[in-house]
Amino acid sequence: MTDIPEKETVEQREARVREADLRMRESSRQTRQQSLFAKGFDPRTEVSADTRHIVKHLWFIFVLLPFVLGIVAAILIALEKP
Repeated sequence: MTDIPEKETVEQREARVREADLRMRESSRQTRQQSLFAKGFDPRTEVSADTRHIVKHLWFIFVLLPFVLGIVAAILIALEKP
């Protein structure tokens, strides 16, 4: 019979800790967001660093690589013809 109150106490404590953690995360998120807005960050127009990184690599794959392969193919074709 004494196990039930202890389990409830532990469960209540865990719930209270989760709630405090959630409040802390929300407060931290709001603080970060306010500091970004204070610096002039507009999430509708700003592009993240991750997006720039991805776009750069896609440009390499779809533009630069085919161009280089085309030049190499043209050179190899020109060398084969007598």
